[in-house]
Amino acid sequence: MSKKTVRIARCRAFHAQNGLCYYCGRPMCLSQDALPTFALDLSISQAGARVLLATAEHLHARSEGGSDHPKNIAAAHALCNHRRHRSKKPMSPGAYRTYVARRCESGKWFDQNLSKRLKPNVRSGGIDR
Repeated sequence: MSKKTVRIARCRAFHAQNGLCYYCGRPMCLSQDALPTFALDLSISQAGARVLLATAEHLHARSEGGSDHPKNIAAAHALCNHRRHRSKKPMSPGAYRTYVARRCESGKWFDQNLSKRLKPNVRSGGIDR
């Protein structure tokens, strides 16, 4: 599939998830264009807000045979997505979601500045895979 198709799937996932990260449940910024306003709303720098940009997270990684099919794509913060895939054998999406939730609860996922500003959100009406 093309980058445009993946971008469309990311956008649809973002809206289906009510703008919340698939892994941590915190608000995401949909695009670079929206970053200045998003950062201002959180009282953080634009550079600091970049980790909160929505990315297309392949639940079954492409490197492991996963596809660009919309059912395989969720929206996740750039930070959450990157951290999941930095190990040689990433955790499953469900296990990683649990891991991230524990780290968020203990204040050890985001830096202190972001942790104070990002409020946890209840996953209502979002997708659950």
